Formats: sequence, structure tokens, C-alpha cells
Amino acid sequence: MLRSLLIKFQLALLVLLGSGIAYTKIIVWDLGHVLFETSRLSVALYAKTEFLNYMLHGNNPGNVRKLLFDVLDAARVHEPRNTTVPDEKGNSISNVMCDFQAGTKTPAQLLEEMNQTIERMYAEGYFNHVCERDLIAKVVQTIFNPEAFAQTTRPISAGVALLQECIAQRDEQGNTVHEMMILSNWDPQSFEILKTLAHGKKVLDHFKPENMVVSGFFGTKDMLKPSHTTFKYVLSLKKDIASSEFVFIDDQIRNVEAARACGMQAIQVVDGNYDDVRQELQRLGVL
Repeated sequence: MLRSLLIKFQLALLVLLGSGIAYTKIIVWDLGHVLFETSRLSVALYAKTEFLNYMLHGNNPGNVRKLLFDVLDAARVHEPRNTTVPDEKGNSISNVMCDFQAGTKTPAQLLEEMNQTIERMYAEGYFNHVCERDLIAKVVQTIFNPEAFAQTTRPISAGVALLQECIAQRDEQGNTVHEMMILSNWDPQSFEILKTLAHGKKVLDHFKPENMVVSGFFGTKDMLKPSHTTFKYVLSLKKDIASSEFVFIDDQIRNVEAARACGMQAIQVVDGNYDDVRQELQRLGVL
């Protein structure tokens, strides 16, 4: 009787091991410029009066980005510049944006600080015309207004399609193979609003609440990527999974390198190269 039970157990074990059920990868997604992006059209509509006035005075719309970044940098002229947290182009983001994404200051506090900086720079003659000042003030208001920021954020179709492909993977019994997580530098207020909006739910409903690791909810800059603290925290949430079974997808090379240094597999999204990302996921056995 005992021998018969042992044989049945061994056969069941062989079936289980052969089915691939026990093999799971953790796919960790960045949000900005991977699954979401800011809609320039939405921002322009939000600031349509200021933008039209800016254009009517013969200004180049390509200069808006430089004006905005100059103002963001000038807000903390007496503080050491952030040298670690990158923006979407790989440049270090301003200390103000670090505070925003880390949740160490409220949007209202940061908006007041930014408005004071804009007025100071206007008084010092930085802006060529009042319309420049007004447009940048409106764009800044969009950034540090959680409702406006969430409303002007849109899913990236190619990124969402790739996410859905990963979720759709099943074993022979029809069980989900991989688990999805988020690791993102994002402010807490607009993230909470984004979760309630239709275009936000289209993406975020695919993730369990406990699998959303968003910097702003920790209230410390130590949890901003590319700090190794963030990646070690993610690994600690899945202690039974080897770090090599985590696949991190991000648009910043410094974040990708940090993930690899912590033992994860990592893939960089560059200029919307989702086909290349898909091929790499296939190579890693995700798809």
C-alpha cells in the first residue's frame, strides 16, 4: 500500500515538474515613457490661452522645454544639484522634481516655490516677454496640480500591448505564468487620481495594489530610482523568487544598470523600441 502511494506521488511530481507550473518570472515595469507619457496636446489645451498668446508673439514652441527646465533648476539655486535621478533624456532632474517624486513636499508647497521663482526670474529679466512667463507658470501649474497632471497623462499603446502579452502567458493548465509589478518614480497625489481615471485604469488595473512600488508613498529620496534601495525593496517583497527571475523594464540606462547590479535582468526602452523589447523578453523566456 505504502509502495503504491509512493509511486503515485512520484508520478504526480514528474507531471508537475514537466508542466512548467512552478516557473514564474516577476516582470517589473517603470511607468513614465514605458507605459505612460504626458500628452503634449492635453497640456497645450490646458494652457491654450497662454500658449496662443505665446505663439502670437512669434515665439518658438521648441523653446518651452528649455524655459521650463531653467525655471525648475533655478528654484533651488542655493542647494547642491541632484546628480543621480535622471529624466526621460537621461539628464539629472531638478531638486524640485526629486521632492515631488519622493513625496517629501506637497504639490501646493512646490507650486508656491515655483511661482516665487518665476516672479523672481521675470523681475531679473530672464523672460523676453510676459507671455513667456505666463505660459511657463501655466505649465508649472499643470505639473504640480495632481488632477491636471493625471488628466494630461496618457497610456502608451505599444507599451500596454506588451504588458498584456506578458499577462496573457499561460501554462499547460491555463494558469498565469508571470507576475506583474510596478517600480516608478511618481508623486503620490496624481498617482492616486490616475488610478481612478479610465485611461489610468486601463493600465493600473493589471497590477495588484501590493505590487505597486511608487516612490512618492515612501516620503524619502532614498526610494527614488536608481538608488539600489528601491530594487532591494522590490526583491524583498518576493523573497522566494531569485533575483535573476526578475525582469525590469525602464527607459533610463542608469535605472537599468542599477537593476542589473542588484541581480535582476533588465531591458531598456529607447525611443519606443517595443519590438526590440519584445524580442528580448522572448530571449529571456517571458514570451
